[in-house]
Amino acid sequence: MKTLVGIFRSPGVAEAALQDLRTSNLSQDQFILLTADTLSNKNLSQATPSPEPPGACGANAGQVGGAITGFASGILGGALVSLLIPGVGPIMAIGALAFGGGLGAVAGGVVGNAVQVTLEPALLPAEQFIYEEALRQGAHVLIIQPINDEDEEVAHNILATHEAESATQARERWWQQLHANEESAYPQESKPFSVVESRYRQGFEAALDARLRGRTREEKDAFLVQHHSAIAQDDAFRRGFTRGEHYYEAVVTRGDPRRSTAFAAIEDEASPS
Repeated sequence: MKTLVGIFRSPGVAEAALQDLRTSNLSQDQFILLTADTLSNKNLSQATPSPEPPGACGANAGQVGGAITGFASGILGGALVSLLIPGVGPIMAIGALAFGGGLGAVAGGVVGNAVQVTLEPALLPAEQFIYEEALRQGAHVLIIQPINDEDEEVAHNILATHEAESATQARERWWQQLHANEESAYPQESKPFSVVESRYRQGFEAALDARLRGRTREEKDAFLVQHHSAIAQDDAFRRGFTRGEHYYEAVVTRGDPRRSTAFAAIEDEASPS
C-alpha cells in the first residue's frame, strides 16, 4: 500500500490528527509523527499524568518539551525515540512505527542518545528532502502506512479533515522561497531564467534525491543517465544539479542556507561539469 504523509505547521493540529488515528481502526505500528521538538529534563506541568515507560533512548512522555503537551497524556503509548537526521538535527519520532523499521535502515548507529537514520523506505527518496525541509522549519510530519484499502481511506480522510499539507504543496513553498535567490545566481549571459527555470529546477531537485547521498561523481552521473536520461545533458539541468549539490552541502555543514550568506554567496559554481 502507498505510504501517506501529511505535514502540519501547527502542533495542535498535528496532535488532533494523531488523536484521530489512535481512535481509528489503524494499529499503533502503522503511523508515526516526526517533530523537531526536543527533550526537556523537566516535566511539562504538575498536572502531567505519570510518564509512559521509557522509550528507546531512555526518554519518557513526561519529558517531551515543546507545544505538543497532549503527547504526555498517553498518545505516545510508550513509543518515543530521539533521532538525528543529517541536515536537520535532533528530532523526536513518536509512535510504534519507530520500532518497526518504517524509518529505514540505520545509517550511522548510535550518536550520543540519538540514532542516525534515513527516512527510507517509508518515504520516496526523491521526496525525502521535502520532509527534511519541513522539519528544519519546525513543522511536524505524520507518516501513515496502511495495510489495506480501508485503512488507506481512513488515513486519507483524517489528513484531509485536518488540512495536512502534501509533499507537492510543501515542495512549491520551498521552491518559492528559493526562487529569487536562484534567479539572481543564474548566469546573466545565459537564457532568461524564466525560460529555463523548469529544467533548472529539475536538476536542482535531482541533486537532492536521497539515493545520491554519499555517492561518487561517477555514481551520480550513472544515476542521471538512468533516471533523467532525456534531460541529463541539458545545460540548465546541469547547472541546477550542481547548484543543488551546493545547496545540500550548505544545509548539512552550515545549517539552513537561507539563514546565512553561505549559500547565497556562491556565484556561478553551478556551471556544467
